[in-house]
Amino acid sequence: MNEILFYVSDDIEIVLINGVKLRFEEHCHSSHTVISALLCGNAELSVNGVERNIDRGTVFFLLPYENHSIISKEAVDMVSLCVKREMFSLKREDHLSRICSAISGVWEGVYQLTLQFFTIIILCFHIYCLHQTKGDMYMKTLFDKFKEGIFTLPYGNKAFADLKWNAHPVFEGVELKHLLTASDTGGGFSYHLVRIAPGKCIGEHIHDSQLETHEVIAGSGYCINEGIRIPYESGVVTILKKGTPHSVTADENGLFLFAKFIPALC
Repeated sequence: MNEILFYVSDDIEIVLINGVKLRFEEHCHSSHTVISALLCGNAELSVNGVERNIDRGTVFFLLPYENHSIISKEAVDMVSLCVKREMFSLKREDHLSRICSAISGVWEGVYQLTLQFFTIIILCFHIYCLHQTKGDMYMKTLFDKFKEGIFTLPYGNKAFADLKWNAHPVFEGVELKHLLTASDTGGGFSYHLVRIAPGKCIGEHIHDSQLETHEVIAGSGYCINEGIRIPYESGVVTILKKGTPHSVTADENGLFLFAKFIPALC
């Protein structure tokens, strides 16, 4: 039997491939994480330019925006679970509710799958949730280490823990900790920890005199920079030119980032 079956709800999609020769050229998914298990056969998997052979029993994850391709020389069986990225930024109780709703949404089709396939799907999803949780915890821990860190120079130290969080004078739910100011750098630049509460934003504004950089450490959301929407997640770095209107919005998980201003903001 050669077929590809799709079972879809609002939050998840299950794809079952039976006896099909794969040729998925390089592409990426912007809004979903994909968890797949190869059930029969062999294939070549490339993720961000790194190639490897996968065979029966291989389970692999594809994160949003990861370029990937999957090609097989023979017919294979594979099952994939596609999960909206928003599912991993929910509070635990909301996450459980959405999962139950999503499963109910695909149940009309899922009952046709064998118990083995469905067990693999649930196991893959469980493994990924653990992986995602550990990753989020690590990034927030990294942010916390800087929050409690030390600025060290040959002539002395500055303990960041002694610095207070400052509420943004205009935008509710936004706080800054000024790690380095003009007095530390001779006015050359300033360095700040910024945290934005879930669902809050730094509204559109302009810095007439400073170039600004953002380094996203944890959480997620987006920035509007020169009219372009830039997704914000761990590892994203961007530059906001002097005189450019920009804004930053956090999603349900909040945002934690480093901001530098050249010359110093304060």
